[in-house]
Amino acid sequence: MIEDLLAKGLLGRLVFVTGDCDATFRRLESAGAEVMQEPKTRADGTRDCAFLDPSGNLLRFTQQAA
Repeated sequence: MIEDLLAKGLLGRLVFVTGDCDATFRRLESAGAEVMQEPKTRADGTRDCAFLDPSGNLLRFTQQAA
């Protein structure tokens, strides 16, 4: 069911936790993913980046503050 929603672009946004936001960003960018936001450190210390998948879903990757 989730795969069907993702394929239709109906979930809108998914957030994944990663141990290294910058490495995740480099890997996805080099694979040709559409960048929506380069890695950025937020006020609370978390670091995140975002991509758009081919169906229009926003995929955000977040690294917890140290």
